[in-house]
Amino acid sequence: AGAGAGAGAGAGAGAGAGAGAGAQAKKQADLGIQVPLKTMATVLGLGNVTLEHVLGLVEKQTKDTPTPAIISREAFDAVIDQIVADHAPPRNAQQQKLVGDMKERLFATFDAHHTGGAIKRDLVSGISLLCGGGWDDRLASVFALYDENDDERISPQEMENYLVGVFRVAFGAANAESKDSFGKPEDVAHATMKACFEQADKNGDGFLSLE
Repeated sequence: AGAGAGAGAGAGAGAGAGAGAGAQAKKQADLGIQVPLKTMATVLGLGNVTLEHVLGLVEKQTKDTPTPAIISREAFDAVIDQIVADHAPPRNAQQQKLVGDMKERLFATFDAHHTGGAIKRDLVSGISLLCGGGWDDRLASVFALYDENDDERISPQEMENYLVGVFRVAFGAANAESKDSFGKPEDVAHATMKACFEQADKNGDGFLSLE
C-alpha cells in the first residue's frame, strides 16, 4: 500500500528539566502517580538521543545472547545507564535514585509477569515515544524493526504490536483514574490500528508502506 504508516501516538521528548522538575518527578514516582513523559525522557536522557542510537545500544547488549529477541533487565539497565552517563548524569544522590525509579517503572511496563525479561522490539517501540529526533526518523527505525521480511511494508498485526508498546508507556505514565478512562493499551492499539488502515491502506492490499 502506498500510504503513510504514521501511528497516532504523540508526545515528543524534550530536554533540560531542572532540579525542581526532578524533585516533583521523584515525589510523583514515590506516590505511584503520573509522571509526565517529557520528565521521564529527560531524567533518563532519552530526549537527547535518537531511537536509532538506542537501537544500536540495545543490539549491542542482546546480539550474542541465547534469546536475542528478549532483553533482560540487566541489559536494559546497561543501555539506559550508558545514555544517562553520556547525556543526563545525575548531580546528586536524589537524582541517582530518581533514575533508578524511572528505570524500574519503564521496564516493569513490559515485564508484566516479572520474569526479568521483556520482548525487545515491544520495549523499543515504547521507548520511541521518549526519544529525541523527528517522528519521521523514529517511524523509519520502528518500521525497519517490525518489517521482518524486508518487503518494506507492515501488516495490521505488526502495526498493532508497535502501538501496544507505545500505549503501554503512555498509559504507564498516567495515574490510576486516567488509566481507567483510557481502557487497556491492547484495546486502544487495536482500535488505532484499524483506523490507520481504514484511512491509509488506499489500495486495500492489507499492508502499509512507509511512504
